[in-house]
Amino acid sequence: DGVILGADTKATAWPIVCDKNYEKSHYMAPNIYCCGAGTATDTKAVTGM
Repeated sequence: DGVILGADTKATAWPIVCDKNYEKSHYMAPNIYCCGAGTATDTKAVTGM
C-alpha cells in the first residue's frame, strides 16, 4: 500500500507569480511529508515546527 503526494511549484501573491520553482513538498519525519496548497507562509510555519 502507498500514497502518492503531488504539488505544483508556482508561488503566487494574488495576480503576481513570485516564484515558478517553489518547493511545496516538505519532509517532516520518516514516512511523514507535508504538501502545501494555499498560502505558502502557512505551510512554512507548520513545517518549521
